[in-house]
Amino acid sequence: MITLLDYLLLPLYLVIFYYIAKFYSRKIQSPEVRKYFINAFWLRMAGAILYSMIVVYYYGYGDSMMYFTGSSFIREAIRENDFISIFFMKASELSKMAGQYRIGPYAQGTIGVESNLVLIRLATLVSYISFNCYLIVSLFMGFIAFVGSWKLYSTFNDIMGKRSPKYLAYIILYTPSIWFWGSGLLKESICMCALGVAINSLYKIMIKKKYAFRDVFFLLFSIYLLFSTKSYIAGILLASLAAAMIAHFIISRSTFLSKVAISFLIFSVGAILFYYTAAGYVEDVVEESASMILTSKTMYAQEIEDGGAGSFSTPDFDMSITGLLLRSPIAAFTTLYRPFIWETRNLMMLFSTLESFIILMATLYLLFKLRVFRFFSITFSDPVLIFCFVFSVLMATIVGLTTFNFGTLVRYRLPLLPFYGFLLLSLYTYKKKTAPPAAITG
Repeated sequence: MITLLDYLLLPLYLVIFYYIAKFYSRKIQSPEVRKYFINAFWLRMAGAILYSMIVVYYYGYGDSMMYFTGSSFIREAIRENDFISIFFMKASELSKMAGQYRIGPYAQGTIGVESNLVLIRLATLVSYISFNCYLIVSLFMGFIAFVGSWKLYSTFNDIMGKRSPKYLAYIILYTPSIWFWGSGLLKESICMCALGVAINSLYKIMIKKKYAFRDVFFLLFSIYLLFSTKSYIAGILLASLAAAMIAHFIISRSTFLSKVAISFLIFSVGAILFYYTAAGYVEDVVEESASMILTSKTMYAQEIEDGGAGSFSTPDFDMSITGLLLRSPIAAFTTLYRPFIWETRNLMMLFSTLESFIILMATLYLLFKLRVFRFFSITFSDPVLIFCFVFSVLMATIVGLTTFNFGTLVRYRLPLLPFYGFLLLSLYTYKKKTAPPAAITG
């Protein structure tokens, strides 16, 4: 998987990416922020290299390797046929064709999932300018993820009035799990890029009122990527945006009575529309989700019996809508604050444990200093913070309900970490008697 050619080409591509990053950094006026930009770039490159090496030399297997195998298969199929027919072939047809190439059942199954093809096709395109080297393809993915993270950092830094660029860099750019687990040949790299670009475009369009065609295009394309790769992230993004827009509409009313009246009207109409238009669909989604949760629980339960170090068990719970709602707080807590220190089984998990511990301590500190009521009253007084809160909670809940392995959980929760971190930092700056982040206006 990693060959001598990978190591020979690695310095060359690192230099190329560095000069691209350095060229862009000239647009950054603040020397301090420019330093964060370069540091974040090198962390992403290090993350892409380290993750790839650990997957190949330590684990010996992983989704990343299967994606690369899939892209290599598509290259081979294109060589024997033609580009258009193979590159845009449906996942089921590609999977059948892959069986003839004897690439292995796991890789064949990976190719057969439509949502995997976005990454596999991208890796195929990148392979033509990287000599089809796994390590170099991973570098490209790390750079793509870096672009999205920087867009997100720039947006949040602007929202906060550039008051806490250093703390914000630690949250969005320097968090170990983000630059390590989110920099390889994985869906997380694409999702983190798409999220960052989407948020940056939304900020320009909705808050700064800049209706450039480029921003609209990037927004739509980013949402398309999210829907194609991990549709639930796109759904959570849109739901969070809707919550923020409704909150802005309510908060902008001049009197308390008008706020109460409008809130009652919106929620009443929403409940009626939901009952007559979406209730049946939600029930179908819940049934499908319950089936997926049961499958995941069975799979991870088997891992526990086989001595899997990262898997954890949960008590059985009702798979109805009510049961899932009652389970949601525990699921969200698990995603945000576990693994605990006593659940650490190896060195890899130790870093995730420390990260979760810091997040837990930061949350408890702010809950204590602001008191619980003010913690939530400040959050729900600003549409931007409401967006971050809703996004974080929904993501944490879905990941917690469907994941029963700490290694997978740490990877799947990556998209929520910048938003939850920004929420905590905003509350911290409010506690320090500085102005809260700018609300959505206009």
